[in-house]
Amino acid sequence: MFNSVLESLDEIPQKEINSLKNFVKEPKGNALMIIGKSGTGKTSSVYKLAEEINYEVYELNASDFRDEQSINELVGRASKEGSLFKGRIILIDDVEGMSGREDRGGVGALSELIKESRWPIIITATDGNEIYDKKFKTLRSKCKVIKFNPVNVLSVVKILKNVKERNNLKISEENLKEVARRSGGDVRAALNDFFSVSMDNDLSGMEWRDNKENIFNAMRIIFKSLDRKNIEMAFNNLDINLDEIPLWLEENLPLEYYGKELSDAFNAMSKADVFKGRIRKRQYYRLLVYVRMLLSLGVAFSKDKRSEGFVGYKRGERLLKMWIMKNRYKEKYDVAEELSKYLHCSKKKVLKEVLPYFRFNKMN
Repeated sequence: MFNSVLESLDEIPQKEINSLKNFVKEPKGNALMIIGKSGTGKTSSVYKLAEEINYEVYELNASDFRDEQSINELVGRASKEGSLFKGRIILIDDVEGMSGREDRGGVGALSELIKESRWPIIITATDGNEIYDKKFKTLRSKCKVIKFNPVNVLSVVKILKNVKERNNLKISEENLKEVARRSGGDVRAALNDFFSVSMDNDLSGMEWRDNKENIFNAMRIIFKSLDRKNIEMAFNNLDINLDEIPLWLEENLPLEYYGKELSDAFNAMSKADVFKGRIRKRQYYRLLVYVRMLLSLGVAFSKDKRSEGFVGYKRGERLLKMWIMKNRYKEKYDVAEELSKYLHCSKKKVLKEVLPYFRFNKMN
């Protein structure tokens, strides 16, 4: 559906379009990987570019071929065949669909075919955990990687207005803007909601989708972006507890920052920890806004410029160690909790004063 409403490449940020155009002009035997959320125009921009430069698109969906043989037959043939009247772009959509137990050498075979192709290969991937898995590391290293960010609200409004005018739909300006705002930068989702609302121009029965962010996306925004608005919203819809964020930052900061910027980032985190201590002590949760600002804006603006290149973020080791320790001493904590009921004292006191006595007597 997005293909039908993308009127020109002007509706996509110029930086991404320049990357696409320059890539197609480069010597062949290379690949471009476009990473972005669903509905950000990854596939449609390739088709629109092909239309403007008079190329044909040979599209394959990665979920339809997972083994080395099918890769060589489908992609290999298309990458070596000539085209009588037009140039060709080989588009491999949703490459993360090749992951899983069913993959039998497909990713490796695709990596090898890239350097032999006479036509440019463009690969799309959803911005999520799968594409950053080590399984795709070799493939990513052989591709130029560009990121398509969620479409901003004003651009979504413009697209919906064009659809409204072309189809003579009756929907109020207020409802149109609300659909755009609720889309979370997903044009495909916005269009689906838009057509639903346009039936009766009524939002009351709408069930809005939950736009959850994952921690990997949030880390990329904090470490790579200098856009204040995006940074402020980085932790708004996370699928993890806020208390885990400092552990993720602590683990991955040294991978992105160096020298003074690393020192300033840890300084911002330490101040956030001070405010967390005050919240625990005073139960004054309005201070939480300062914790969020220091962990997001404080860390993000510790850098002077946006860092380039891909970094694979990883879960903090302290989380794993805490889980191991918790399970190791779970039996002891359960005993202490049970004893505290009979001894009429706190679990902490049982752990500190009672259980050591039992261990001493057991040794004797």
